[in-house]
Amino acid sequence: ADNISGPVQHCSRSECCVGFFEIVDGVARPERLGCYNYSFARCPRAKCTYTSVNDNFTSCLCNSDFCNGNITWVPESEHATDPFSQSYSSTVLLVLSIAGMVLIMLVSLMLMTKCRHAVQKCGFLWRLRVMLSSVPEEPVMLVNEYNRDEGSPIDLSTKELHQILSRGHYADVWKGTLNGVAVAFKIYPPAYGNLYRNEKEVYSLPMMEHGNVALFLGAGEWTQKGHYFLLLELAQHGSLKSFLSLNTNNWEATLKLGFSLAQGLTFLHEEILKDGLHKPAIVHRDLSSNNVLVKADGTCVLCDFGSSTILHTPFALGAQQQNSDVRLVGTLRYMAPEVLDGHLNLRNRSELKQADVYALGLLLWEIAMRCTDLFPGARVPEYRLPYEAELGLSPTLEDFRQLVYEKRERPFVPQLWKRSTQFCFSLEEILGDCWDHDAEARSSAPCTADRLSTLQAMSSA
Repeated sequence: ADNISGPVQHCSRSECCVGFFEIVDGVARPERLGCYNYSFARCPRAKCTYTSVNDNFTSCLCNSDFCNGNITWVPESEHATDPFSQSYSSTVLLVLSIAGMVLIMLVSLMLMTKCRHAVQKCGFLWRLRVMLSSVPEEPVMLVNEYNRDEGSPIDLSTKELHQILSRGHYADVWKGTLNGVAVAFKIYPPAYGNLYRNEKEVYSLPMMEHGNVALFLGAGEWTQKGHYFLLLELAQHGSLKSFLSLNTNNWEATLKLGFSLAQGLTFLHEEILKDGLHKPAIVHRDLSSNNVLVKADGTCVLCDFGSSTILHTPFALGAQQQNSDVRLVGTLRYMAPEVLDGHLNLRNRSELKQADVYALGLLLWEIAMRCTDLFPGARVPEYRLPYEAELGLSPTLEDFRQLVYEKRERPFVPQLWKRSTQFCFSLEEILGDCWDHDAEARSSAPCTADRLSTLQAMSSA
């Protein structure tokens, strides 16, 4: 559930590290290192220490960066005043007991994978485990996501709404807590129940868990008000638009934002068939800097799937989706040329995906325009939306159609980029290949992610 990159695991859902060590000839050798779902208050030590050994094994909990990399022996007397030490042995036993129970459950689930009902239960239990890893105390009652029409409501008795984060055309997002854990509530009014159900269906698809897609924790309805809500993991930096308007970034952080964004879209467009479960390909159809969030570790996650289309197999749009309104789904500023001119083939999977890639190119431009290393010796420009310099903040559909489709204009790429480093030429090419006028000539999301990864490697070298 956390973000893992090589040997480093970022504990995004816990401030506690755990280490299990084997004692060989008096030397502690690491057996398992990782994150642990204890709150900071129950993980008070900054260093990894131990006082006893059981069957040549010992363990520790600590709360500073990489603290579980080394473990030291501390006499029992030094922990006499530490209230945590009195329960530490029982904690280890509890961990081992839970591990045993989880193993038994996994074996049982593997034996039942041939049964459709068991497959559904497996997906529900996986999400329950994710939710429990975020809530150290009492678990919340999750909605049964496979009953997509009604389901069981989440227990909201402990919810608190603290402040509104954003107001959209169709829903508001609030920062709140549930069981004391910070979460985001996306609240739809009754009139937009169709968008709520569409977004919930996307989040509820099998294997929809990915580090660059907003983590879905549940959904429900306030029956007394008729409002619908989605419960999501809170992204500390808010929307990409908000983050870029307040922050500039160096080249490394810029590539991190761009690569994680491309990875999220790659996952969305990917069809996965594994262990009897099927995640169909999904097109976002409203990719914008308002619909991308930035986490504490500086990576992006995709969200807002109310307008998304699931590419079922075989793919066929219903008759109600054959009108011009569907062709104009999304935000005008990020619409591809073929969408603006009404030429998008809604039955063509590739064209639908390539419209997303066009928007990806605009987002990468937004990110790059706030990169300090791309403007050496010059002031980084104030944050602007794509085409804001050319058309202002309130252009019409016809304004965009003429500029983007008829004149084939794209956001301005500064000359400074060409004079900075060799890597910037590759970045400029990536942007051009994403927002190419011809949808078939555009790069794909996986190709864009690969090229950004290569830039990261070149920069490190």
